[in-house]
Amino acid sequence: MKKPQVYKANALANAAYVLSLSEQSLVLSAITHVRRDQPVTDEIRYAIKAIDLAPLPGFSGNNHYRNLKATAERLQRRLLAVRSEPNSGAKRVLKFGWVQEAEYCEEEGTVEIRFTKAILPYLNELSTKFFSYDLDFIKGMKSIYGIRLYELMKQFPKGGILNYEISTLKEMWGISDKYKLIKDFKKDVIDRAVVDVNACTEIKVQKVAYRKNGRTVKYISIAFHPKNAPASKRMTNAEIDKSGLARPGESHDDVRKRLTPAAARKQMAAKSASEASEAYEAYEPL
Repeated sequence: MKKPQVYKANALANAAYVLSLSEQSLVLSAITHVRRDQPVTDEIRYAIKAIDLAPLPGFSGNNHYRNLKATAERLQRRLLAVRSEPNSGAKRVLKFGWVQEAEYCEEEGTVEIRFTKAILPYLNELSTKFFSYDLDFIKGMKSIYGIRLYELMKQFPKGGILNYEISTLKEMWGISDKYKLIKDFKKDVIDRAVVDVNACTEIKVQKVAYRKNGRTVKYISIAFHPKNAPASKRMTNAEIDKSGLARPGESHDDVRKRLTPAAARKQMAAKSASEASEAYEAYEPL
């Protein structure tokens, strides 16, 4: 049996919102039910069973039935701000809710969710600029930031380096007014997120670096790669031409001598991830 899959537009990974662990689990579980092979409307209801949520973050223990009702009620009040349209990537700032209705059935231990009309294009009929993952990978996560960091990385299947202004990342994760001290941000947000990603998912965080602007720590870089990355192979001429790694006047063979295959692909992935995050940083705060 195929494992439940989460599909999202990249814009949702970079959106600004706050969800608790149980709210994340409920939303992601509902997303796995959205059909991707045909148009859907906001009239469709997705039934989520409390027993199916029990292994997911925020629903551990024996309180998953009671927790499901409270989580569904809170979820109806949650908003998110998205900075680009699905597929096209056109830049627009849109604010909307996750769900328009969540009906809890106590006798069956289920909740039926209807997504908002505005969010459906970010979940259905995605052709470009999207990512996917097994819902099982979030099992065992203990930090809401672990899920957010994981989804940022899933935009780049080959790995790379995420570069963000710390203020931008905090805005995305809804903590702009928290963790004023960098040591607290590192300990309570980033370190916990990295532990979750390394322990629960198929991604390995290699290194986290912080950079200063003057005397203030302003930037964060996070290097990562798939744990099951295939063995490196010799780069082809076409790959070198496409990568843009060649220096002026440098031949294909010169590039291969200067860069190992692993180093070359790491630079290519880093360039892709860096360009995406820098483009995000250029937007005005919400």
